[in-house]
Amino acid sequence: MKWWKRILFHHYFKISAIRHRELELRLVFVKTNIKERQAATMTAFDFDSAEHKAYEKTPAAKSIPSPAGIWIAYENQQLAGWYENKELEGGKEYKVLTNKLDENDEKIGIPGALYRQPRILVIGRSPLLYGNDRKVIGVWRSSDGLDKNAYKFGRRYMVIFVDTQNQPLHIAPVQITAWGVFQVSFDQQLMAFRETCEQAYASFQGKHHQPKNLLWHSMWVFCPILKTEKREKGGQTSNACVCSGYEKPTALNWESYCIGKKPIAQEIALVHNSISDWWKKGLPNNNLPKHTSHALDRNQLMMESQRLIEALGWGEEKGKQFLIENYGKKGRQSLTNEEFANFVNKLQSMQANYDDEVGYWEDVPS
Repeated sequence: MKWWKRILFHHYFKISAIRHRELELRLVFVKTNIKERQAATMTAFDFDSAEHKAYEKTPAAKSIPSPAGIWIAYENQQLAGWYENKELEGGKEYKVLTNKLDENDEKIGIPGALYRQPRILVIGRSPLLYGNDRKVIGVWRSSDGLDKNAYKFGRRYMVIFVDTQNQPLHIAPVQITAWGVFQVSFDQQLMAFRETCEQAYASFQGKHHQPKNLLWHSMWVFCPILKTEKREKGGQTSNACVCSGYEKPTALNWESYCIGKKPIAQEIALVHNSISDWWKKGLPNNNLPKHTSHALDRNQLMMESQRLIEALGWGEEKGKQFLIENYGKKGRQSLTNEEFANFVNKLQSMQANYDDEVGYWEDVPS
């Protein structure tokens, strides 16, 4: 072998040995790094940590008569996981006075944030509820024969507050238990808003207006218009928070009110689908809505579903669209027995059995 070839081979094997050693060192480093990360992960996870506590308390907000708005205590903001420095975004500091007195005999105030022009995703709406002294007793059913005048009525709503860019301000949803004039007006405007959203999007697509399900509606930002009105009851006049309208989406501006096509929609959908029984908390089991145990009598199911459809005020087209969206079928005759029973249960859960026309009453003045 010529001398220059020997030199080349010598350098080649020397370089190969160096590279092999470097590879071994890198492998050791990677393995060590993995072990360190695993150890750090095991150290970071504390099985007994208070972080794993499942809190029973639900973050709550309520209406304020004057100035009219939605108020949430700072304590509840923390419970809902409000993002840092976002506590007052879209709102202002506001203390709600209690009947408790401090050492100076002055009423103690609870600090919180007041939203005069809230922007919210409504991801849950309960049946009509009744109670005394603002404590929920159960679900209102006219068939129970109770005296309307002996109770107050309300609904629970599960909401997520968003900023002007429609980004959530917190992690966990907040429950608003609405009573009196506020509940009636808020619910009326919410239902009108949902229909407006359907019409605006249909107009944008150049299609006929079609009813949508609750998940679809949870993707729209509801901006209620709240104001203070004087209301009289029993000869006494007091302030009430009233929802007099809402910002209206159109075919031109619908994207300013909808998150349905944005990445955040996936997270909202997960939250929406995880809270199916949220409104039942604290209600006695014997007062919850009872779904009929349907025998496989299709004639009976047909008559019952027709009664419920008429009670909802649906036309033929709306009923068909509901079937298509939920079951992929155009007519009730095409439903399986299991689907038919489920269809009737869905209709029952949409307030067909609840008496919403229970009159008005006043919010307790602040």
